Amino acid sequence: MNPEKKVRWEELPPYLRPTNVSFLLAEFVMKQTRREDRCIELGCGAGAVLFELARSGKFKALYGVDKNHEALTFAKRLFQKANLEVDLFEMDVSKVKNILKAESFDIVVMNPPYHLKGQPNLDPKRKDVRAGTPETVKSFIEAATYLVRNKGKLFMAVKPFVFVDFLEMMLERKLEPKAIQPVYGRKDREAFLLLVKSIKNGGRELHMLPPIVLS
Repeated sequence: MNPEKKVRWEELPPYLRPTNVSFLLAEFVMKQTRREDRCIELGCGAGAVLFELARSGKFKALYGVDKNHEALTFAKRLFQKANLEVDLFEMDVSKVKNILKAESFDIVVMNPPYHLKGQPNLDPKRKDVRAGTPETVKSFIEAATYLVRNKGKLFMAVKPFVFVDFLEMMLERKLEPKAIQPVYGRKDREAFLLLVKSIKNGGRELHMLPPIVLS
């Protein structure tokens, strides 16, 4: 498959299909990255973010971690067809210490599961994939802290209503937010997403980037 061709994400079950959040996060990472780096995505799912990063050609090595076998099977097939080199690990993010070295990545990317507030009618399977508890959040933050090198970058997409939970855990682990970009579905509505760049052991200096308005 030519990597420039449109990926048939509709081949995936609805509960595994990437949303626009994946592509917003990938674009955010690429805009904030100036040189070739070793990069890993925690909770990579079917590989949408990694696919965009891989075909940008900006990264020395790319890795992904996810516990969902079905999603990783699709991702592996996707990368093979596109002739893109991405190493994938099927495991829970809490287990990364078992096989990956500490501080061995320049960049960590994640769009962690979160509590799906106010969506009782969501597809139960998608809710199982995307719903998270405080312990889930802690596992992602701890894995990111373990993997990213000193002065390395953590990029994440997070819902505003849980950002304070993430922020408290990040600051406890010296992951200092450096840039936040809010995303709005419409200009007259609240932001539905925050794109956040943090630096491990970085100085305290936060920049609010211009908002993204989708329509």
